[in-house]
Parts: sequence; C-alpha cells; structure tokens
Amino acid sequence: MKLHMSKTYFLKKLIPSLTLFPVLTSYASSNKDVIESPQSKRYTIESIKQYISLFIGECVFISGQEATQDDSFFYSGYFVSIPVIADELIDNVIYIRGKNCTWKRKIDDFIDVSWFGAIGDGINDDSNAISRANIAAHNECLPLKFIPGHIYQVKNTYEIDVSKTSWFSSDLSTLKWFNDFNADFAIRLFSSQKDYSKRFQNVKVAIKSIAIIGAGIKNLLDSCAIKIGGDERNSSLFTIDSVSIQGWRTTLAFDNNSWRIKFCDCHFLWGNIIAPPGNKNSGECMVFDNCMFADNRSYTELHYGDWFFSKCSFDNHEVKLFGDANVFINQSHMENPGRKTTDFTIVSINSINSFASVIDSFIFISPTPKIINTPLFYVISDNENGLYVRNLRFQATENYNPSKGTENALVLVGGDGKSYLENVRVSLNNKSYLALNKNDSSVLMNSRFKDGLRYWDFNDGVSLQARISSNDSETIVFSKNGASLSQSVLVKSTGILSGGMMLKIVSGDLKLTLECYDSLDNNITTREWNCSASDYSDWSWVRFGEKLPDNIRKIKFYCKSFGQSVDVKLSTILMDIIS
Repeated sequence: MKLHMSKTYFLKKLIPSLTLFPVLTSYASSNKDVIESPQSKRYTIESIKQYISLFIGECVFISGQEATQDDSFFYSGYFVSIPVIADELIDNVIYIRGKNCTWKRKIDDFIDVSWFGAIGDGINDDSNAISRANIAAHNECLPLKFIPGHIYQVKNTYEIDVSKTSWFSSDLSTLKWFNDFNADFAIRLFSSQKDYSKRFQNVKVAIKSIAIIGAGIKNLLDSCAIKIGGDERNSSLFTIDSVSIQGWRTTLAFDNNSWRIKFCDCHFLWGNIIAPPGNKNSGECMVFDNCMFADNRSYTELHYGDWFFSKCSFDNHEVKLFGDANVFINQSHMENPGRKTTDFTIVSINSINSFASVIDSFIFISPTPKIINTPLFYVISDNENGLYVRNLRFQATENYNPSKGTENALVLVGGDGKSYLENVRVSLNNKSYLALNKNDSSVLMNSRFKDGLRYWDFNDGVSLQARISSNDSETIVFSKNGASLSQSVLVKSTGILSGGMMLKIVSGDLKLTLECYDSLDNNITTREWNCSASDYSDWSWVRFGEKLPDNIRKIKFYCKSFGQSVDVKLSTILMDIIS
C-alpha cells in the first residue's frame, strides 16, 4: 500500500524537527566538555588519584590533605584534567597525578603560599612551604601571594627571577628569619631574560608590601637582606615597592648587571646599602623615591653609577661616594636624631671623580650631649666635580660647631675639594645666617692664608705662625698695639655680605672694620665690630654681616689690635656676597 503525503503536510512535519536539531546538538557538545556541575564532583586528594577522568578538560573540586607525606599540604580548590606531565612537576598542590591524566589547579592570577602549607603564625617554620610555593610561581610564571598581617618564620634563602614571578601582599606581610641565619643573602632578585626584545618582562613590581626582618639593633644578622643582580645580564627595569628591611648588617647589596631599578615607599633600618667596586654593567639610573634610611650609624656606600634620591628621609645615615659615583638628592629631610658622638656627616665625597648635589632640602640637628664638630658635607682634596648645594635650610642649636674641629670654621662643607653653595640658609641658636663656603670664598683672596700673607696688606705687628702639625690651620698673630691686616677687593654685585673668622684673644682687643666705596673711590658706609678677651679667650667663630649699598664698587676689610699687651690670633677669614 502506498502512502500519499501532500507537500504541504510534509513541510509542516519537517520544519519543527530541523529547528530542534541545533538545540540538541549544542546540548550534546556542551555536555561533552563538562558532563555535570563541578560542585557535584567532589574528591579528596587520595580519591582523585583513583578516579578515571572522562575527558581532558573535566573540572572537579578537590579537598583534603594527603596524610602519607609529612611535607605535603593541600588547599582546597577546583582542578582541571590535562594530559600526563613529567613526574618532577607533580607537587600535589598545583599538579596531582591522576589515574589517566594530570589534575591541574585552576589558577586565576597568583600562587598562594597557603596552598603549600605556609601558616604565618610567627611560630611554625614556613621555610620549606615558601620554597615550594616559590618554585611553583616560577614554573607557572605567576606572582606569589602572602597573606596580610601574617608573620612567616623562615630560615632559607630565596631567589626571585623577576622575568617569571614576583612576591606581593595586598597589605603588609612579614618574613622573619631565625636568629641563627648566616647565609650570604636572604633574597636575591635577578632576571634570566636574555632576549633584548623580551626585556619588557622585567617591567613589574618585584616585591611589594613585605617586611624582611632579621634580628635586633644590637645583634644584626651579618647576612644581606636583599642582593640584586648577578651573572645574569639584564637584572633591570623592576621596582621594589613598600618594602621594610631591618635587622641586617647589609640591607641591600648590588651585584653585577643591576641597573635601572626603582625603590619607592621603602624603609631601610639599622643596616648599610652597598654598591661595591668592581661590579660590571651596573648602577645606571638607580632611583629611591619617598624612602627612609635610619639609625645605628648606618650608611649607603656607592662606588659607581647614577643614584637619585627624591623626597627621602636620612636619619643618622650617611651617603658615602667613591669611584665615579654620582648622587642627586632633592626635596629630602636629613637629621641627626640625638647622636652621642662628636661626628656626623650626611654626604661625603671620597674620590676625585665623584659628584653630589643636594637641593630643595632640610637638615635638622637634634640636641645632643656632645658638640658635633664635623661639617655636614665633605669633599676630598683635588675633587673638581665637587658638591652642589642649593635651597638648603639647616637648623641646629649650640651642639653644632665644626669650628671646634679640624675645619677651623663654622661651615657646612669640609675638606678641600670643590663645592658650590647657593641660597643656603643656616639657623644657629635662633639666629639665621647665610652659609659660608670654606673653599670658594667669593670676596677675599687667600682667605685661609695657604699662601702666607699673599694678597694681604699688613704692618710689622702681624706675623704668620708656623703650623705645628698637618692638621693645624695657618694662624695670623697680632703682637702689639696698632698691628693691622687688611685687604681691598673690587666687587661686581650688591646684596648681603656674610662673613666669619676664627679668633682667639689672650690679651688686648681686636677691631674689625668693613668699608664700602663707590666707583669714584668715595667711602659710602663703614661698619665696625669690637672683640675683647672676655668674649674670645678660646678659639671661637666670629660672625659678621652687612647689607651692601647699591652703588658699591669696592670694599676694604681690615683687622686692628689695641692694648698695652697684645696677643691676638686669627685664621680662616671667610666672606661671601649673596645676591
């Protein structure tokens, strides 16, 4: 029997079936990837090893700890089946060996140290857990995360290849090393990336919001907290952010191939920073921004490179320059918080090829039990690159007086190298002065008498006393009534004349006179200062100053002794004009 079906009836039956076909096909395809919701497929780490995965890409939830391995810790999470991988990659945290596959943890954007058993209670040893987590972070090329507020007690050394991973906390986490730690370093930062076109992989924050703690201020660990660089060629371009380091003899040590590195919002307490001589391919454009360096007579010792310090705080911390190092400090705060010794230096230039500048900054000397008799800055003899200081404000009390030390002058810069001071304001004992430059007096010739009495006019009551030792300064002696010493010099600008001299009066009196003349040699103004033995019986610094008249062309400065018995000594007469 034949069935006869009209065309209209056939199409009415066929079209709904064709419409439903893609829906069924789509459901079947979707079901092939995930047979059922992963929430309903829960396993322990032991049971998942016996489960046969239905397909590659299957997602399950695994919880529990593998009890057969003492060093194994498991943090619950979702895992996806992948093809079998090498045995050495199986860590039972990121990768678990399955029956017919490997189960890989589903990771979004970081590796968590907690997955590997790091507790962070400040008591238990988290050393090995963090080591295993660090290896996983390198293998996966993902950051390693620490839990905020936790204290991880450790004893290992750790290496961080910045091209592959970084360490961070969303707030502050602490790594505390055991007191018997004695390795060369606690952490080494470097980059293994050799390809110039892939160097962008280094452009990241290498460590963020982590405190790296050693021991106490009186028993510092002799190791280095962070070592940067090494034999790898390109340990560069990364940032260390909000890291606190304390309790180490050396907080930072720079090795070969470390350059273009930035530190921001960091704290370096009690220890030293070293960039030693002999390093290669190092020191280019090193930046410290809004960092603090403090206490324990700590120092930063630099033998090469270009180092920039902006908006930083230096408390009882010295920056020492050697080799061809260049240092640029701006908008910073420098302070001696109660040092109990007579020496304190902020920046010292200890080689003829180094240079330093300090601009737009503030220096404060706290009251101390002893008088600080060293200048705040030092420039070694024969250094022509020198020190440049501009817009500096310095405040101290009677506890700062380098005229009582080897410099024989109340100055900010010691040594005989080149220095340049511009708009430097000094506040001493509630009086404000413009700073004098010992080695670059802009007015008087031979102001330190290194060439004897050359450039000075004097009579037979004035003589030059020979130096007893190389540390002594040249001394001028006035031995009778009417003895005088004077010098006339042309000046090219008006402004404030700021001056000072070292003086000692055993007997008699000394009068200092400053006369100003115009272009026609007419005397415009005269200013006098009288000094007596009652005020200057021991070596003291005498300050004098004067606002110069607008039409000045020449000044004459002279000293004259009076008295039946005269024994007056002076040295180092400094005089500058500040426009």
